[in-house]
Amino acid sequence: MLWRTHFLAGATAGLLVASPGNIESAVATAAVSGFAALLPDIDSPYSKLGRVVPVLPRLLSLTVGHRGILHSFLGAAIVSLLATMFLRVWYGQEFWLLLSQVMAGYISHILLDCLTDSGCPLLYPLPGRYCLPLLNTGSFAEKLIFFPALFVLFAWSFAGFAGVV
Repeated sequence: MLWRTHFLAGATAGLLVASPGNIESAVATAAVSGFAALLPDIDSPYSKLGRVVPVLPRLLSLTVGHRGILHSFLGAAIVSLLATMFLRVWYGQEFWLLLSQVMAGYISHILLDCLTDSGCPLLYPLPGRYCLPLLNTGSFAEKLIFFPALFVLFAWSFAGFAGVV
């Protein structure tokens, strides 16, 4: 999946698991979950996040490989806890609220990657990859069907979360 698909799916997932609030909290929730959805690809120096943070992605790519432990539920738990501890210091929100926002975004990424033919090792360290190959990264279906549908779901979720509708 393209980074913008992951970001939008993460933002939507965050809004779907959070308690309704106002527009400011909707924007903050969507931002936290959207950025968290980019975290699994920190294991690739070619990802959007990997190009921004130069050293860590190369190190992770050499040691754990792309779509390894960071694309599993174990990786989601570890990275989400670390990201939440960092965000709590910087962002100052309640720990469990932030953790749910980060985990929603992170897990949305992993589940979307399971829709590609490469799949993900969801139950790492157990062997096996899980996939339901419905989409290819950057394909016509992703860009012109899946992403617009996801955008509509995001807009509907955002409006409901913020109390606009």
